[in-house]
Amino acid sequence: MVVVGFIELFSPSPCPPLHGEVNFLSTMAMPWATVACILRNVWALLDGWISVCCLAADELAGLLRSALG
Repeated sequence: MVVVGFIELFSPSPCPPLHGEVNFLSTMAMPWATVACILRNVWALLDGWISVCCLAADELAGLLRSALG
């Protein structure tokens, strides 16, 4: 399994393969629409998780302020 970075995978002008390497933009196993759908879903999950963490931190800070002050 070869790991490629985000910049390399989504670069608008890919570099040609060097020394027999495979150009991943021309040999992707799934269509771009599927990739975009997966990225949207992952972003939605991360956005929700971050919102919940911020809400919990705000509630905890309020409880600490009321208990200590």
